[in-house]
Amino acid sequence: MDRKKELLWRAYLVMFFFVVATAVILFKIFNISFIEREKWRQKGEANVKWRTVDADRGNIYAEESNLLSTSLQFFEVRMDMSVIRKNDFDEGIDSLSIFLSKFDPEFIRRKSASEWKNELKTARKKSNKYFFIAKGLDIDAYNKFRKAPILGLGKFRGGMVTARYGKRVKPYQEMASRTIGVDRDNADRVGLEGYFDRFLKGVTDQRLMKRLSQNEDIWVPVYDPSENEIKRGDDIYTTINVDMQDALHNELLKGLQKNNAESGVGILMEVGTGAIKAITNLTRTADSNYYEMYNQAAGRLSEPGSTMKLATVLAAMEDGFTNLDSIFDVNYGVKNFSDRTMYDSERHGKKFMTMAETFELSSNVGVATIANELYNSRDGRKQWVKRLKQFGLNEPTGIDISGEAIPEIKDPVKDKDKWYGTTIPWMAHGYELMLTPLQILNFYNTVANDGKMMKPYLVSEIKKGDELLKDLIRLFKRKNCQG
Repeated sequence: MDRKKELLWRAYLVMFFFVVATAVILFKIFNISFIEREKWRQKGEANVKWRTVDADRGNIYAEESNLLSTSLQFFEVRMDMSVIRKNDFDEGIDSLSIFLSKFDPEFIRRKSASEWKNELKTARKKSNKYFFIAKGLDIDAYNKFRKAPILGLGKFRGGMVTARYGKRVKPYQEMASRTIGVDRDNADRVGLEGYFDRFLKGVTDQRLMKRLSQNEDIWVPVYDPSENEIKRGDDIYTTINVDMQDALHNELLKGLQKNNAESGVGILMEVGTGAIKAITNLTRTADSNYYEMYNQAAGRLSEPGSTMKLATVLAAMEDGFTNLDSIFDVNYGVKNFSDRTMYDSERHGKKFMTMAETFELSSNVGVATIANELYNSRDGRKQWVKRLKQFGLNEPTGIDISGEAIPEIKDPVKDKDKWYGTTIPWMAHGYELMLTPLQILNFYNTVANDGKMMKPYLVSEIKKGDELLKDLIRLFKRKNCQG
């Protein structure tokens, strides 16, 4: 009987402890879930949270599918010393130190094996959870680290902590660099990178991330990033021909170096389609070398100078005032217009010239005389500007890159205070108005194309893998036909 009572008391005692433990656990759950919920939520969100992760940007290809811009994957490796077992650390530290001392210095700090061993021991004593090892590892280098002593044991036994990030690379470096554009963090993207950003950047993803350190705003995936599929943006295929681009780039560079010029632009446009086959923008820097600093072809306004003479001659013929055989007094290349004197750049010794000779010899005085006689009146100025607008010189071309400048052509009514007796003759040979090189080229291309203006374009297709998303060639052909 006494034995039975003793067993019952023991059972009651065990049950009592279970009840008390259950009550304590339930109280803790209630306390954390409701009373201290906000405190723990804030602590958790400070160091572990779902964060938006951008997809890898899509590629930019040349006409022949050569890569112009792509995203390469790089890795940063750290060690969580707190999870490594003592036996594993002691057995592998010498081999790991030698491995690190011999690794490519492009990715890792150069140190001797003994220096690495001392640093690893110190980090181990401090239970450093994020001991820095290497950064900028490409996929081959990263895979070597995954097989290294200690680290090869994995995340939970070897303490390998990995962060993956993408970096934009241009295989052809400076070639068409500014037109391809720049992919900047927290800044405006330019060129094709900017104009087609919504296609290239792809769909964002959510990934559970943890902060590496309270003192660093560096986040890494909770799970090994190599286990997650990388989402990618769409690829864009340009009209740029690599061989033509290379030839244009080098010829422009030679010309700039020969003349010690500050900058220069070269554009090669297919007459019948408007496709840009090559485009280069070079600017001299402080080291006297030339680089792609700014897309002057589309973004820089300047006085077009003598290239404007074609518009003047065409306007005069369109209005029926002249023909190629019309004769004008050029006064041996020196002439007064209002209160200013104009000179031809070269002495030609001619008193009179036909309009054809004026254009052939690029006579400033001759072209200015034509415009001055035909358009330098109140109604004539309106007709002059009307013709420039009909030639499309007052509008941007609409090329598919960001940052194209808007032409500046004075209006004889709205800007009448800026019109002088010299305005018409000076505008006639390319001054007192502003255009970009691309806009002037587009005008010349229209003349070469029998008067049919084509919209310049740089991108022919947008694809997701092998799937065609947009056929821009067909789109541009339709728009150009309508135009």
